[in-house]
Amino acid sequence: MKAACTIALLLAGAGFFSGCGDAARRLRLVTWTELTGPHAQFGDGIRKAAGLALEEYREALEIAGWDVELAAYDARGPAQDFSAAVSRIASQPDVFCTVVHAGTARVFSALAPLRAAGIPAVFPAETAPLPDDDPLPGTLWLSPDDRIHGAADAEWTASNGFTGVFLLVESGAHSRAIADGYLERAKTLSLPVTQFQLSAEQYSSAWVLSFNDAAPPLVYFSGSTLRIPPLLQDLQQSGFTGSFFYAESLAEDLLPAPLVPDSIQFIFSPAAYHSENFFPDESFAEKYRAAYGSDPPPLSELGFDASALCLQPLLQRGSGDPILSAPRDAIRSAWQTGGAWEGLSGTYSLNGVRSRGTWVHIPSRDSITGRIPAPGFSPGGFENREGNA
Repeated sequence: MKAACTIALLLAGAGFFSGCGDAARRLRLVTWTELTGPHAQFGDGIRKAAGLALEEYREALEIAGWDVELAAYDARGPAQDFSAAVSRIASQPDVFCTVVHAGTARVFSALAPLRAAGIPAVFPAETAPLPDDDPLPGTLWLSPDDRIHGAADAEWTASNGFTGVFLLVESGAHSRAIADGYLERAKTLSLPVTQFQLSAEQYSSAWVLSFNDAAPPLVYFSGSTLRIPPLLQDLQQSGFTGSFFYAESLAEDLLPAPLVPDSIQFIFSPAAYHSENFFPDESFAEKYRAAYGSDPPPLSELGFDASALCLQPLLQRGSGDPILSAPRDAIRSAWQTGGAWEGLSGTYSLNGVRSRGTWVHIPSRDSITGRIPAPGFSPGGFENREGNA
């Protein structure tokens, strides 16, 4: 213990809190992710990455007087059960920070009880636009919202010489926000766009008449993969031989049907590629494999960074106040102070505002100033280019 106290005193001299002589105070870091269902690999990857972050910080946390454990909860199941569980966990004083990745509606339903309890929350991969009139102090959003994604796609479209676009969009919030970002950026770039809203209930070929009138070289689609086969079929029947740009990034074998016809060039979103595909930090990947026996899935790095952003402030001087609300205050204070923090996914700028009162990181590789794949790209094929948001 003497050696540990010596280390603690050295840390204290560097601005960290020393917990020597105090009984460790127990705290819980909570992850709310989808551990079952179609997106389980992402939720489980975030949970496991949180465990790695906790192990990396454990010694320093113990020296600072904190005994932190990880509590993982499944965000699947009935919506009312999720809301009730979040409220129940938010009422427990040893919960000092949460990492949440779930469906957009559930993410926003979780905000009220967490905010009421003063519990900081990190949302590593939520991309829905935030309410412009609703300040959300004590939250971090680590991914750019869908409008930035759409704007990046419009920038790419214009820079690759397309002179007109026919934009097809479904009515969901995610699809609509991407399309809105695309339209806003296209307007500033003087890129002509004809828009058509697809029915949410059932597919109809009614859009083809408007498409034939516009006769653009590129179709931009923001919506479900299930729409792609009938869209391509209608385009083929209309004699279209241009490009079909899908506003998501998927492996080709995940599409509901093979990419046909060959006369239509299929382009996956470069912006989505950089936010949804994985460029692992090799050191992190090795630690993940050693701990879990498999490669880290996409979003794992964001899960590690989200957890580290909860844990790091506990090492700062004063965070060890015996009042259990103090750790929460220390985290919010650290986030709102601003500045930069180096994470696995890049440098986190905590002085960018995504919505009033909400500090946010926008990774450079997810913005249009990052690396953008060439048309018809394959993983690993990039060109370097610059642009302005």
